[in-house]
Order: sequence, then structure tokens, then C-alpha cells
Amino acid sequence: MTARVWILAENYGVTPGFYRVRLVRNGPFVPCRCWIEPSEIDTDTGEATTDERTRLLVDGREVRPFHPPFTTLVGEPITEAEFNYLNAMSAWARTNDPTRPEAFPEFPIDFNQAPSPF
Repeated sequence: MTARVWILAENYGVTPGFYRVRLVRNGPFVPCRCWIEPSEIDTDTGEATTDERTRLLVDGREVRPFHPPFTTLVGEPITEAEFNYLNAMSAWARTNDPTRPEAFPEFPIDFNQAPSPF
């Protein structure tokens, strides 16, 4: 088991990377990517014309508007390959098998109704 990491928190700032998170207790894991978009620089003056933007992608959807002091998210770090797999799995479940828990990550898994892993 990997250590859980504060992805977003008022006291800890932003930790860019790839993560798996649960949207609800006992829900399926969904992919999450957090990154910082650099500010634009004016070529004439060399000064920043915009602020840096923190971007957050959860289960294939961008979370906007995003205000770090008001958002807390905890997840487990994963590789980019696992991030891509979780994205593909949730997209596949939504289109091909809506009975799978990955199709509706906003709801907890009902272990009495979930398909058997064997």
C-alpha cells in the first residue's frame, strides 16, 4: 500500500502529479492529475502578464473554477500508465457496462450488488 498524499490543501499547497482518489467513502478509485500551468510572460518587458494557474483533472473532467485554499484532496501517487488505465476503464464502464462501480464513481460500491471479481 502506498502512502496517501495531500494533493491540495490550504496548509500544504499543491503537489503536482498523478494520483488515484475516491470521490466518496467505499467508492471506486478514479484518476486524478494535478499540475501548475506557468504564467504568460510579456516578451517586451519580461514581466508575468498572468498568474500561475493550478489545474486539476479528476476522472477525465477538469474541476473548475479551482481555488486551492477552499479545496482539499487526498490521494495515492500512481504512474502515468496507471492514470491512463483508470481513465480508460471508467470511460469503458460508462459506455459498455453501466453496472460496474467505475461507471458511477460518485456513489459508494454496494458490495452486495457488485459483480464478483472471479
